[in-house]
Amino acid sequence: MKTFITLFILVLVFWISFNGAQDSHDHDHEHEECFACKNLNDYDCKGCIDSMCSPVAFNSTEYQCIVPKGVGEECIPSQCKTGTVCSGYSETHNIKGVCIDGYYANLGEYCSKNTDCTGYPGDQSCVDGKCSNLKKDCIGDNNCGSGQVCSNQTCIALLKSGDMCNPSVFNCPYTDFCHLSTKVCTKFYTGKLGEMCGEVKHCDIAENLNCINKTCQKIDTTVCSSDNCLSCSCDGKCMIQSFGLKKKDATNKYLECIQDNSCKLVGNLYSKNSCIKQNCAKEFCAYEQSYDTGIFCGAKVVPACEGVEMSSSTKPIYSVLFTFIMVLLVILF
Repeated sequence: MKTFITLFILVLVFWISFNGAQDSHDHDHEHEECFACKNLNDYDCKGCIDSMCSPVAFNSTEYQCIVPKGVGEECIPSQCKTGTVCSGYSETHNIKGVCIDGYYANLGEYCSKNTDCTGYPGDQSCVDGKCSNLKKDCIGDNNCGSGQVCSNQTCIALLKSGDMCNPSVFNCPYTDFCHLSTKVCTKFYTGKLGEMCGEVKHCDIAENLNCINKTCQKIDTTVCSSDNCLSCSCDGKCMIQSFGLKKKDATNKYLECIQDNSCKLVGNLYSKNSCIKQNCAKEFCAYEQSYDTGIFCGAKVVPACEGVEMSSSTKPIYSVLFTFIMVLLVILF
């Protein structure tokens, strides 16, 4: 009997391993059909294996796979490692910049130097350890404090979910939008079939609804186009069926975390020092994973997930099953 159980479990382990590898292969293949993944130092790239596709010079149309630049290294835009940005460059004078961990702090947040502030040099500077405004009137949300947005050069408070709103003002909570019909701040991804909408986030994508001709309509998942599919694989297949509910749930949790922690969008979201990475790292990671952002050419993780330890509930089912089987073997034998 034990021999039979052992044989059965071994076959099951093989099946799980094979299907897990097959799913991973198919998942990568969906994207890699669109372009050839290039190797380090190759030119004419769109995606690179273990490297970064970057322009070779300012305003160049020629791209090359390079090793991402680290903090303190010379750079032009789009050459720095995730979590760092290229600062101090001048395209006009053909002067390269330096990769820094900066532009992650917003108005009122802690800073040690000017380049920590997301609005530097035009809107903000670091004064007495806090990012401060350089101008009296706001020209963007970076000039306003937590819980505020800039409207007509004036900082105004964010509304609450369920409040009456003006669709042209954009001061609903981060989790909401101003419903075009009811003029009420409404949660994202709640629009039902036939309701008015302005973009896909207004419709319930978990129900395969997309915003088409300003109304929430069912997606034809047999055809891949900008109207009837949120995400197309490179073989022309619609991927909405497997991503709708995941996107909805991950996006809502991410936006709720941003709001609950009074974070704002900054120039360098991926910095380990940004409010979002400090307080919403797991939600940010799950959000980017749900959009399949950056998983190209064998990349192991999306940018937002670098250095983030996710809970076991986010791990693939194959890993969970494999662990269960190993425990079962120990108990039986």
